[in-house]
Amino acid sequence: MNAEMTGVEAPSPPLGLERTFDETLTLLDALSRATDRLDEELLTGRPHAIAEAAVMLEANLANSHAGFERFRTALAAAGDGRLGATARRLHQSPHPELGIQLDRIGTRLIRLVRRSSAGLKRAEALGAGLSSSLRVLRALDVVSQDQLLAEA
Repeated sequence: MNAEMTGVEAPSPPLGLERTFDETLTLLDALSRATDRLDEELLTGRPHAIAEAAVMLEANLANSHAGFERFRTALAAAGDGRLGATARRLHQSPHPELGIQLDRIGTRLIRLVRRSSAGLKRAEALGAGLSSSLRVLRALDVVSQDQLLAEA
């Protein structure tokens, strides 16, 4: 039964919880965009663009640390600190919208981990390919290692 049917207004959500969950979603979206950009640059193979995208991702990670710490604290205050269990509990509370927010956070976290994992594999493959190419070029005496590093 909702508040309109019972004539009783539901209590407001715990102070700051909704704002903290919104902030966490925003942080995850920013990290996802930065991860996507790095992944796209890895596909181009342009070292300077890859380095720039990596620096942007590192900056996003560093800037999001405090926000994720607030989320961790809020999650612990709202439940037992586990995302799934807390979301289920909040779905049954007078504020199911908070459970929905936690579901969204969980979905975005999973997506970010999958994209990060795929990007890491792509970066490792690119690194292995470049290393192999360098070995071949040095073995053929086509170019020195110092020249290759200077051009990269």
